[in-house]
Amino acid sequence: MLKKIFLWTFIAGLAIGIPVKGLLAGPTYALVVGGIFSLVFGLILWSMQKILPPQHRPKLKNTGIIVAPILFILLSWFSFFPPAKWLFKTHVISPIPDSVTNIKSHMKHYGPDITCALKFNVDEKDFEKIIKSNSFAAVEHFALDKDTISWDSKEGVIILSLPVHVPWFRVSDIVKPALYVKSKERIEVGVYFPCIIYDESNNEAFYLYETY
Repeated sequence: MLKKIFLWTFIAGLAIGIPVKGLLAGPTYALVVGGIFSLVFGLILWSMQKILPPQHRPKLKNTGIIVAPILFILLSWFSFFPPAKWLFKTHVISPIPDSVTNIKSHMKHYGPDITCALKFNVDEKDFEKIIKSNSFAAVEHFALDKDTISWDSKEGVIILSLPVHVPWFRVSDIVKPALYVKSKERIEVGVYFPCIIYDESNNEAFYLYETY
């Protein structure tokens, strides 16, 4: 039973991992994450088989072989493309302030690395709350180009790629930009300088971060 569950979960992992993470990281994702998931799921079924009467055990086995890869795909899809509000609560602020509207998100996977962009509208009062709660600091001098944003820091010049491939992100639409960067002490391990670009002309904000 465990071998069949692992086989079909691995195939399911390839089906979603290769299109999202690429030809190299996709099979790795299927092997490592799919393997752990199928082992845990298989052990749960094995434990349940010990409890159930003998006549119900074959049905549980066959059901588990079908359910395991389907459940794995659903969980993987949620991790690859989580809802915008969930991302906002996780990375920006929770609970979501009342004035925050029109939340949009985009995640792009480059092998094991991720770039994430969030767009939202927020009034000045709640924006100040977001800045303070995340220890963001205003950057006076920065350069906003067509595909990157850069600024000086104690670590040198920081260059962050902009999500120009996202339909709702256009540098030309940002009329009066202000940049806020999270202090190094508050940056999570593996995250590359998260920042917020705030358009003071229309109270529109963009939260950007990359992992490495």
